[in-house]
Amino acid sequence: MMDNGRFLAILGKKLPVISMMVSMIFRFIPDTLAYGREINKSRRALTGEPNRRIRLSFAVSLMSVLMTWSMENAIVTADAMKAKAYDSGRRRPYARVRWTAGDIAPMLLIALTVATVIGGWVSGGAAFAYYPLLGLPDRVWAGGGFFIWITGCVMLFALPFLLDLGVLVVDRVRASSHLAPEVDPFVTALLQGSTGSRRV
Repeated sequence: MMDNGRFLAILGKKLPVISMMVSMIFRFIPDTLAYGREINKSRRALTGEPNRRIRLSFAVSLMSVLMTWSMENAIVTADAMKAKAYDSGRRRPYARVRWTAGDIAPMLLIALTVATVIGGWVSGGAAFAYYPLLGLPDRVWAGGGFFIWITGCVMLFALPFLLDLGVLVVDRVRASSHLAPEVDPFVTALLQGSTGSRRV
């Protein structure tokens, strides 16, 4: 739910190196997958092999190429950031992240689910036994603490998907209720006059 700009805006001032490293990792994952697909397509086009299962030797060589490319790209990016004095004191984020009224409801939902998880944990719902066997002790089921804790965890983990689903539904409703813009009467008269003159 967070892009690189928002991540750097939140942690860029306090933890510039860690925030940049995590942002680079998030960026290198799709880039590495796309580069691997490009290498695979180029090799199959050169050798004429059908699109079947990848052999172990090719997988090892592909992984070696991808690791070399990703490390070289990371070094180039690190040198570029060092040349731009990224880690030299106070800096401004690239994206301006401002609180809006739409952020209040998700923050309240997150606070509510976290409070539910903590309440279930305090009541003993998160306890488990690991010796001699892994399992749930009897005190977990007393008072319904386990159900409170597991409900809070499920709600907290499902909250990003529910928020994305809500945004998708709102966008669909707005798109379906979008009416065609009204045409200016002057433009309509001009269009009718031009068609009439052609007929004459």
